[in-house]
Amino acid sequence: MINTSAIGPLRHPPFRIVWSAALLVQLAIWMQNSGAAWMMTELSSSKLMVSLVQTAMALPCFLLGLPSGVLADLFDKKRLLFITQLGSLSVCVLLLIFAFLDYLSAWPLLILTFALGSFNALSMAAWLSSTIQLAPTGQLSAAFALNSISPNVGRVIGPALAGLCIAFFGVTTLFASVSISFLLVLLLISSLKPVKREGFLPPERLWTGMMNGLRYIRHTQQQRMALRYVFMFDLSGCALWALLPLIAKNQLNLDANGYGLLLGSLGIGAIISATQLPNLLNRVSIRKLVVSSSVIYAGVMMCIPFIQNTLVVCCMLVVAGACWVGVNTSAGTVIQSTAAAWVRARVASIQLLVIMGAMALGAIIWGLVGDHIALNYTFVVAGLCLISGVSVSGKQPLKMGSEADFSSVKAPEFQPILLEIGMDEGPVAVEIDYLVSPSGKQEFLKIAHNVGTIRRRNGALKWRVYRDLSQPDHYAERFIVRSWSEYLRQRERATQADKLDALKLKQYQFNPQGDTQRFVAVL
Repeated sequence: MINTSAIGPLRHPPFRIVWSAALLVQLAIWMQNSGAAWMMTELSSSKLMVSLVQTAMALPCFLLGLPSGVLADLFDKKRLLFITQLGSLSVCVLLLIFAFLDYLSAWPLLILTFALGSFNALSMAAWLSSTIQLAPTGQLSAAFALNSISPNVGRVIGPALAGLCIAFFGVTTLFASVSISFLLVLLLISSLKPVKREGFLPPERLWTGMMNGLRYIRHTQQQRMALRYVFMFDLSGCALWALLPLIAKNQLNLDANGYGLLLGSLGIGAIISATQLPNLLNRVSIRKLVVSSSVIYAGVMMCIPFIQNTLVVCCMLVVAGACWVGVNTSAGTVIQSTAAAWVRARVASIQLLVIMGAMALGAIIWGLVGDHIALNYTFVVAGLCLISGVSVSGKQPLKMGSEADFSSVKAPEFQPILLEIGMDEGPVAVEIDYLVSPSGKQEFLKIAHNVGTIRRRNGALKWRVYRDLSQPDHYAERFIVRSWSEYLRQRERATQADKLDALKLKQYQFNPQGDTQRFVAVL
């Protein structure tokens, strides 16, 4: 079990710099998003246009999330982060200029928000993987917990800060604050040293890297389950975020000060959840925590539009903020802690793709629903959909990974090849022979099934175990990879947990010292 209560990585300067910069980016992004949403209520009376602000921020993560994960896994993360944050700063300066000159209208606001979301999408996987890469030795588990908390806390506290800034200083000052934040981020990034890419093999191609990331999640059960929970929760739960400006303005008759109070309540809940969640994760099962938080969040969401008392609504929003961080952080810790180092940024990008895709789609859905039925009934429908979605997401337990799940091991040496082969030649077929007694058949097949999942997760396109019809105790494992370079990468990708399963299977080999045959396609 991961020790999520430790904050030791923050004592390590490189980790602290990257983690702080990533948190500052999340705060700035959501401050801008909330300011744009409030400004849209002044520029347009359409509920759909207000909800499209969230879509404009989230949709780029859905479109660019997976490619950004491949880029972060394969290239210099410092350079990638510097370029994307420079782009974000440029967009924020444009927003500031247009707002100051009072030239901003609804569609330009959406376009600039989309541009900022695009730069954010290209950097988010790099932020998540960089913090893990810079974590001190032996403290990766604590780094996973901190990594999961920071974006979710930023998601809630950012809007709260935006509300306070709008209330006391106005939207123009908010955009200026966001621009300064990105400038500080650039200074922090500049203080980091580049991290040398590990391995001797050439980088993967973009498309191959994307497919390998998807294949990895497809064959990792815990990640699939956690992603289902996140998608179903955020798809319906985002209704509260997308339509909260309308709750403030139309239901409670609040001005910018009041809107800031509502967002501040969500922020307080997020802080409470972030400080207490590590202890809860060590005492309560993750699935129980996710399901109970989802049900409470849905209940709060369904009640809020029927309450006219601002104080009561604020108290309920504190609960909602705590539940939002609880669900997304718990599921995020499961996803990150079960990802191997070679694919970590891609897994993080797919996680973000699911979150932002759900929020972008949900914002459109609930904006359209809100344009056709009353606002209070929109929240009721969203709450019922949330409960239904989480209830059908699976009943198996969610478990965090261990060090063995993501720590790489040195690939063992294999028999030298006599044929010269290029890195791109293939496909390559691999065959391993086993001798299995009748009494050990079931145990052998169980171990082989686990190893087969590992082989496919790490790059095998096809995998099978065959039984010899002329010699019943002879079994052959055969799998195919795309090319010779992919086969070498597959060997490099093995983790400590993978090696343990492979050793269990190796005891059945005809000749454990060297019984693997490798073939390259010629026709």
